[in-house]
Amino acid sequence: MRVVHVFRGFHDYLSELVNSEVEGSEVHVLVSQRDVPMLADLKSGVHVHRTEMPRVRSPLNGVRLPALGSLIRQINPDIVHMQSGLIWEYGLMLARRRFPVILTVHDIVNHPAWGWTLRRTPDFITACAIRSVDALVVHGDSLRELVLKRFGQKIDPSRVYSVDHGVISRFGNGSARLVVPAGSGNVLFFGYLNKYKGLEYLIEAEAILRRFVPDVSMVVAGAASHQAYYRRLVGSAPGISLRLGYQDRESV
Repeated sequence: MRVVHVFRGFHDYLSELVNSEVEGSEVHVLVSQRDVPMLADLKSGVHVHRTEMPRVRSPLNGVRLPALGSLIRQINPDIVHMQSGLIWEYGLMLARRRFPVILTVHDIVNHPAWGWTLRRTPDFITACAIRSVDALVVHGDSLRELVLKRFGQKIDPSRVYSVDHGVISRFGNGSARLVVPAGSGNVLFFGYLNKYKGLEYLIEAEAILRRFVPDVSMVVAGAASHQAYYRRLVGSAPGISLRLGYQDRESV
């Protein structure tokens, strides 16, 4: 089977997914400039195609979309697998196509986030894509129920599949401890910081927990969409160490 992956972001998730397919399929990934960092984690058997698609906000995406469609037709896949978070690439579904399209939607409802609302895929674009694909994948039965509740009149339930989110194996492999020594305690809050992550509640919990575990250590690590806010927030809890910015593999 020949599979083409079209995406923006989701590097850790896509690297694991793509690498897991190499043994049994011919796998192709279409990589924009933003997605180049993921190449370091791909197995040698993955076919990589660099595209000219610019950053999402650029109207040049509309001009270059036909070339992207032409590239996919040259590859002649059995399946095209897209990830939610796309905008321009969803236009591929509007053209007559010879290949089925699968869409994985990671968040049925957009999370509250800092910044310009159009940084996220507008709901009506996601809704249009969901109704146009040949199969839809979500992570969990409850999300499948939510999709059918929101779009049930315009989507065939037999085309909606629940597939568990895979393990990101390069995070934590070999580092987990099955036994924590008495008297020690470490808390790591790791990932992209945004409004919906609820870091405020960790700040409140730290003040409570420290009364019972005075030596507990807490680290908050990850890039942030509103750095000044999180610096002020964590600054109010001197027992928490803040490491803002992208965390490379060695840091993790």
